[in-house]
Amino acid sequence: MSGNPNDTEELHSSALGTKNYWQGAYEQELENFIDYGDVGEIWFGEDCVDRLVTWLSTNKNIHQTDPVLDLGSGNGVLLIELAKRGFQNVSGVDFIQSAVELAQSLSMQEGVQVKFEVEDILKAEDSLSTESLLKHKYKVVLDKGFIVYSQIPAPVFHFGGKTGNTVTSLFSPE
Repeated sequence: MSGNPNDTEELHSSALGTKNYWQGAYEQELENFIDYGDVGEIWFGEDCVDRLVTWLSTNKNIHQTDPVLDLGSGNGVLLIELAKRGFQNVSGVDFIQSAVELAQSLSMQEGVQVKFEVEDILKAEDSLSTESLLKHKYKVVLDKGFIVYSQIPAPVFHFGGKTGNTVTSLFSPE
């Protein structure tokens, strides 16, 4: 690499961006939970979950009664931890049925109230049911790792001799 921003190498897509990958992964995790009680992968690690839960719990602008939605909630561990900290209105959507089944099983096991729903956030709004969690209003919307590679346009950037794009969440300190 020459360090010249015009000398770029295209970033390649990943299997992580495919629905087939996630269906297989969560079918295996659900089976492992049923057979062995394993909660499955905690994406980005327990430290990430702890940091998010602590930040939300200590932010003076966020209250435990505020509605919270997690997009791409997977096994639901983040929302379950929020519920265990006293958050009363937490919901998650994921486009993989077995992920939602795993999340529902884990929340029942932990004895907390969390709403989970199979939903595709890229669906046209008029095709959602009137009861869909995506039709509700939320004070906090979380996205710990949901990435849609080619579905949501994002600005192209050049960094380190490579070209790419990503969707980034920003938090306001107040």
